[in-house]
Amino acid sequence: MKWLLALAAVVEAGLGPDCDPLDRKCTLPAPQREPCVWVGPHDGKWLRIVDREDIPKPCPPVGSASDHDQSIVYAAIASFRDSICPDTITNMFLRAKYPDRIRVAVIQQNLPEDLDCLEKYCDDARIAQNLPADAPCPRRGQISIKRFSSEEAKGPTWARAQDTDMLPDSAEFCLRTDSHMTFAQDWDTLQIQQWYDAQNEYAVLSTYVADSTNLNDDGSMRNVNGVRS
Repeated sequence: MKWLLALAAVVEAGLGPDCDPLDRKCTLPAPQREPCVWVGPHDGKWLRIVDREDIPKPCPPVGSASDHDQSIVYAAIASFRDSICPDTITNMFLRAKYPDRIRVAVIQQNLPEDLDCLEKYCDDARIAQNLPADAPCPRRGQISIKRFSSEEAKGPTWARAQDTDMLPDSAEFCLRTDSHMTFAQDWDTLQIQQWYDAQNEYAVLSTYVADSTNLNDDGSMRNVNGVRS
């Protein structure tokens, strides 16, 4: 199982000379533009990450990202009274390059008066596809859900642990994300490519996600200057 937990690669690396401590994004002029890590927090500083030849290197993944165009991607979502949960599922399917391979698992923690994530997704999907209200829910077979009362909730860690038995045996990649997210266009192939770029078959990709305003209306990504990439 390969784990995709968002967008940044965890790589085997060493720490090099200090980066500019005032440069929180370490956006140094080329050719000095190298990744940095913040160590601190109170007396911390940026340290540049550099490759080292004197430490063992992990094995890279076999093949290429394109070998996995049909690989099942399991997407786990923990939702706590979140009215945006249906939109997250809709956008996940809409922006995937290969939506047929996405498998969604929702852990819902609601009160009776809250919107049901799956039911609202199904209603919205029928409307979007001009289907009658009694038509089968689009992609219903790709979505599983467990429902809990929010009054019984025990925090996000507990909620995320409830989906461990929902992971399909056929899944090759796993995404864990929040219930109030939007996605870049072709996010599924982009993340698998990033996993290959890490050159580490044990890599886990993780990030604190950026604001959705970093995406254009068509799902393409902006760079830090707001220019279409």
